[in-house]
Parts: sequence; structure tokens; C-alpha cells
Amino acid sequence: MQTYDLVPELSAFGDGYAVIASGNSLYCIDADGMRWKKKFVTTFYRDPYTDVKISALDAKGDTIAVGTNFMDGKLYLMESSGKKLWEHQFATIASLGWRPEDVISVSVGKGFVSAATRFMHDYVYAYTFDRERLFEYRFEEDVRKVSSNELTVVLTEKRAVVFGRNEGKKVEIYRSFNDACECCGRVFLCLDEFIEDMGKQKDFTREREVEVLQLCGRRIYCCDNYLCLCDGWNFEVLSVSGSGTERLWKLEVGNVVSVFCEDGSFSEFYVMTDEKVLRIRDGKVRAKMKISGKPIGVCDFGAVYFDGVLRVAPLP
Repeated sequence: MQTYDLVPELSAFGDGYAVIASGNSLYCIDADGMRWKKKFVTTFYRDPYTDVKISALDAKGDTIAVGTNFMDGKLYLMESSGKKLWEHQFATIASLGWRPEDVISVSVGKGFVSAATRFMHDYVYAYTFDRERLFEYRFEEDVRKVSSNELTVVLTEKRAVVFGRNEGKKVEIYRSFNDACECCGRVFLCLDEFIEDMGKQKDFTREREVEVLQLCGRRIYCCDNYLCLCDGWNFEVLSVSGSGTERLWKLEVGNVVSVFCEDGSFSEFYVMTDEKVLRIRDGKVRAKMKISGKPIGVCDFGAVYFDGVLRVAPLP
């Protein structure tokens, strides 16, 4: 078992590694131990301040996106090796001059990254990996989350908005949703109860349609062509294909915190709850392991949790 003397605040999992944010420091760990550590110090103010806080984090494949709070107000794009590709400053003119914005959510998509910022208003931006801006959109209400794959889904306190990579706003549904993801060209939105006649929505540019489907649940995870739906007690797996969505199985497991499914073996899932890690195959629990303290996440090299120190335990 690996142990690390740090207090995790945010976490994200890529291919074969995990990134853990603690204060203004980012740690990258894998099966062999600590890969690297990076400290974020603001360059916006005249003297470097150490009270920068990592406020948003995401990782997909070998790409990591990091957002910082108003002491720095930047989006950083990095490789899993620790190399910084670029950084971008977000700032707004206030009464005493320019002030950095809080980066509140980031998401790595296919060839681009999205970020939500907050100060006087909430904004959502998308940039290619080469730092070319794709779009910018201002919200009058609070943005809760951005989620990117081929499209970008933005959840606010009032609505869900879907943006195309280059076409701008495509779909808008006025309802507060719990979670969202994109799978096989469809957008899935989670809510506590169904909305009648939501169905398929036409886009604003009228060039194509984005199919939006609703599911009852609190959290949703996408594993290739499979969706994992969690409602606080049940864990349900759905298969998504061109012909539709098929519900495969459902199991009572408790409150789900994290899900991992290894590429090429989508019949087997590792599910982390508040108290345990389960290995589930074809809807049946094949192995389980108890954990103590705060669950952080599960990935290909172990189960990560915090009980005074950060621990990485082998999968059951």
C-alpha cells in the first residue's frame, strides 16, 4: 500500500495516473509512486503570493486541466509527464483595476478544454489544445459544472446548455439537473424525476440535431459505450449504441463515489462507495474491500482514500 502525507481537496484520474490537489500544490501519482509535484504561485501580483488555491481539476488520457482561484485566475493545460503546455489568464476590470477571476470548473474534451469562471458574471470558454479560443459565453446565473467530450455541456442552477465545438449554443433546457455526460453522440442529463416531452431537441443553428435523453439519478459516469447511473443507493449499467440505450443490470451498493472500468473489459466494474470498493461482473459482486476514512476515487492501479494520510490500496 502506498501512503502520502497530504490532504486531498480535488482529484482526477487519467490513463494510469491520478492527480491530487492540496492547497496550491498538485501531486501526480501512479502505480510506482509519486511522479511529480508542482506548486502554483501567482504571477498576477507584483510579489508572488503563496495563497493560490487549485479550484478546478480534470484529467483525460494524458492531458490535465487545472484552474486556480482569484489569487491567480488561470487555466493551465498540462501533460501527464508534468510538462506545462500553456496557461491562460482570466481577469475582469473592477473598481480598483484588473482582478483575476475564480476558475470554478474545467473539463478536458477531445482536442479542446473548457473552463467556467466567476467574478461579476459567470463565463464559459473553450480552447483547443493549441490555445485557440473556440467560444465564449456569458451566464447571468451561477454555473455549476462544465463537461466536455465532442460537445460541451454546461449545468447551471437554472438550466442545461449544450455547445458545439465551433457552432456555439445548440440546445438549452430550463431545468436544474444533477449531472450530465456525453456518450456516442448523445447527451444524457440526470434529474430526480422525468420531464415530459423533453425528447429530442433541435439545435439553434439548425445544421444538425443533438439528441438529449434524461435519466433519473444523481451521478452519471461514462465508460466507453456504457453508462453507469447512480441514485444514491443503486448502481445501474446501460449499454449505448446507434440503435438506442439498453439497461443491462442494476445492483444495490450504497452511495457511489467513483467508478473505474478497464478498457476492453466492460463487463467488469470497480465501484467505490463511502465504505467499500466492489468488483462487479455481469451484475454480481465478485470481490469487495472495506475502506476507512474519506473515499477519493478508484483507478487502474488502486483505490485512493484518506484517513489522515492519503492511501492507495490494491484493487480487490
